[in-house]
Amino acid sequence: MVDDYGLLAFGVSADYTYQYGELLAFALLGAVGGLLGAFLVRVNVRINRFRRDVYGTRLWPRALELVVISAASSAFKSGIPPLFPCIPDGDITHLKASASSTIDPTHIYCNSSSFNAMANLMMVPTEDALKLLFARATGVFDLPTLLVYLAFYFPMVIVTAGTNVAAGLFVPNMLIGALVGRSVGRFFLQVFPDPTIDPSIYALVGSFAMVSGFSRLTISLCVIVVELTGSTQYLLPIVMAVFVAKTVGDRLSRPLYEELLTLKAIPFLDHLPPPNIRVDAVQDYMARPVVTVFEYESVHRVHELLRCCGHNGFPVVRVGSSRFCGFILRKELLILLNQQQFIDADGVRPPLMVFPRYQHELNMPAPALHQVHMPPYHEMEQCTIDLNS
Repeated sequence: MVDDYGLLAFGVSADYTYQYGELLAFALLGAVGGLLGAFLVRVNVRINRFRRDVYGTRLWPRALELVVISAASSAFKSGIPPLFPCIPDGDITHLKASASSTIDPTHIYCNSSSFNAMANLMMVPTEDALKLLFARATGVFDLPTLLVYLAFYFPMVIVTAGTNVAAGLFVPNMLIGALVGRSVGRFFLQVFPDPTIDPSIYALVGSFAMVSGFSRLTISLCVIVVELTGSTQYLLPIVMAVFVAKTVGDRLSRPLYEELLTLKAIPFLDHLPPPNIRVDAVQDYMARPVVTVFEYESVHRVHELLRCCGHNGFPVVRVGSSRFCGFILRKELLILLNQQQFIDADGVRPPLMVFPRYQHELNMPAPALHQVHMPPYHEMEQCTIDLNS
């Protein structure tokens, strides 16, 4: 069993914070995190595609968008909290009396002996709001407060991700998941008035389920949980929720970061091949007839091949047997022609290009075919290129 100090020990913890029957609820939180994460990915990618296609490289639409988002966010954050009542500090019940779990809410819009729950979510930094949601105390947030703030904050995160401002995704999604998790915990506490139900555990599990839902992190995310909580006590429900969230999210969308890489046309190799690769053969993707070059090829044929065929590379085969022995790029053929690496009719070979020079030519833009310095036509017929060299 795992004790309260996060150390592996034998025995039963004296202050265990969840029951095994709640694991089903934690799995449900994982499914909700996967659904919300996939929804965030799909909508955010559509918004960023709109920004790319409509805004282009112009800066003023992006600056105007930031002004509108900032004005709307400020209006909501200053207008919604006064609509919620002040709660006496005495209504807070700490489930575990310790310096780390005791909370001191901000007294915005209220006197020194009461607090506004919505103001403690909207008017404080995100990290402080997370600490309040993770606090092992009841009476801080009721269900309507959590749901209203979730309805405001979730769309705001979707819209701001991708703007020309430093807006992260990890901590905001942790806050979204904590809001969902604490809401579920409060709901279960109202339906099943069991004093052992701790909404803060639901907030912790929900936060990492949401992060896994949009990023599909698994093992590394569980390690982060242990580092943040300083305990392995909550590892089982978090591992369950994280893997359920990833499974559900993978069914509905790709991870957000992979979608953004594709949107920005950044080369990216998936960790798994496409499913059709397992059944398709090379011939399904080859152009027919196959255009090849021999190990020893006439300069005239290489020139005509580059002029008439737009392939970026050619298989090299042996003379007589047509056995495949290599592959050469179009750019390499252009370099060989431009540097006149020909064997003349008498079999005289030119000085070979040293490797640094050849590497320099490869790193430079390839010359166009009409810019290549070619010998007269009758010499092209007699000269050959040794592609083995």
